[in-house]
Amino acid sequence: MITFDSVEDVLTFVEGLDGYGLALTDEEVLEDRITELLATNPHGNDPAFIIKLKDLLAPGTISDWITRAEMESVGPEKIASAQRQLRLVTDFQAKHPDQCQIPD
Repeated sequence: MITFDSVEDVLTFVEGLDGYGLALTDEEVLEDRITELLATNPHGNDPAFIIKLKDLLAPGTISDWITRAEMESVGPEKIASAQRQLRLVTDFQAKHPDQCQIPD
């Protein structure tokens, strides 16, 4: 299963690729990194729900998950990780509003 920490790892990985090459799109880089994570993840066959940074619905989705997780007594480390992801998404969308959209 891909955790919020794994997604944070992917985002950190992509942020460090300032000159990763013009031939690759951000989405291709993300897919490559997710593939790497799945290859090293013993639960890699579990389905994953991927939320893109540019998805205008992402902040609400993550916020809803946090609210439900708190009601279900999910561990504080997972909630803190989700809160970090929420900040990453909202920061990205604030800096790049021209790249954000409602998903197809």
